[in-house]
Amino acid sequence: MAFTLRSAQGRVRTEIIDGLKSVLSHRLRSSLTAIGIIVAVSSVTLITALGEAAETKVSRSLDGLSGRLVLVYQVAPPPGAALLRRKILTERDVALIVRDVPGVRRAAAQVSGRARLVAGGRMADTSLQGVGAEYLSFGPIKIDTGRFLTPADVRSGAMVAILGRSVADRLFPNDGAIGRRVRIGGVPAEVVGTAANRSGGLTSEGDNIVLVPISAARQRLGFGVPGQPDAVSQVLIEVSPTVSLESTQDAVTALIKKQKRVRDDDLDPFYVTTSKELARAAAGVISIIQSVLTAIASISLLVGGIGVANVMFASVAERTSEIGLRMAVGATPARIRRQFLLESSVLCVLGGIGGVILSGLIVGILRAATDLPISLSIGSMVLALTISTAAGLLFGYLPARQASRIDPIAALRRD
Repeated sequence: MAFTLRSAQGRVRTEIIDGLKSVLSHRLRSSLTAIGIIVAVSSVTLITALGEAAETKVSRSLDGLSGRLVLVYQVAPPPGAALLRRKILTERDVALIVRDVPGVRRAAAQVSGRARLVAGGRMADTSLQGVGAEYLSFGPIKIDTGRFLTPADVRSGAMVAILGRSVADRLFPNDGAIGRRVRIGGVPAEVVGTAANRSGGLTSEGDNIVLVPISAARQRLGFGVPGQPDAVSQVLIEVSPTVSLESTQDAVTALIKKQKRVRDDDLDPFYVTTSKELARAAAGVISIIQSVLTAIASISLLVGGIGVANVMFASVAERTSEIGLRMAVGATPARIRRQFLLESSVLCVLGGIGGVILSGLIVGILRAATDLPISLSIGSMVLALTISTAAGLLFGYLPARQASRIDPIAALRRD
């Protein structure tokens, strides 16, 4: 029994070596065929790595928040529709939420919009957010240099600003931004701080952002609502660990609808969500995009596999006499079939290894050139080699089947 097993292992080893020799005997043809597999495998591997990196980046950006948050957004009215005064979110509503909704620890109101910053002949179009001093403790940003806004800044409506990293680099590429003057929408302001690099956060702007006191945004920059001096566009609400986010979300929604007299059949002017829902939504979008890109990359795998099948059919045609001779001296159809399957598998595995190496090089470049947390996992590399081996077996089956059905007498006569 042991002898039979060793004999079978030796035969398989010999057939693999023969398959490798056959592939290497036609280096140019094998290399051109392997390129298709290399491109396909590297595409699938990179898409998997990019999807995992995007999920990690989103997770990190949400982890930067204080954790258990309910978020309330003022929804812009449809074009041509008047925004009723009683349906505008205000700081009085924020105070009611903190006072009346169980489990709410604190809240931070803000207003937002677009603004153009100019300094020394340089310009930057950014997302502007008017916030209070408590905003920093909610964690969407971290201060890199300088300081954050103080309660005194908010009370006095001081024109001071915190620049996001990309904004600071564009306006002050050579000199430090702290203490410099910028014009925000034509209004002069002093830069008192810069934010550290961040991955996403609560907006899609990333580091392209400027923060000013919420009072200055309303009074000096016109980000308020006429006749409603305490209007806000977004509220961050921190929830106690003893209360579920979902129940607090429902309670906040009910309070706002009651306070603003929003009926169930009305177009809701407010959007209430949670940090968990944001994470799930982001993960869902990433998953869909990754699935679509993987499907597209699979087309390249199909093209590469067809190339492998074409080369194997050519190999069978070239070696018809050899196949006939081997069958005449005792080789079985199963052994002939296995030989060509091994050859196509070896070709695809070599392409798979090349694809993993190419993916590793591209990942290294991306890590060096960007802040994307991308890497190749062992699982993705094993998956790549498994896919390439399966492609070799799948696309090599028909040529191998054709080789095993050759009539040895006709093959020898052909020679």
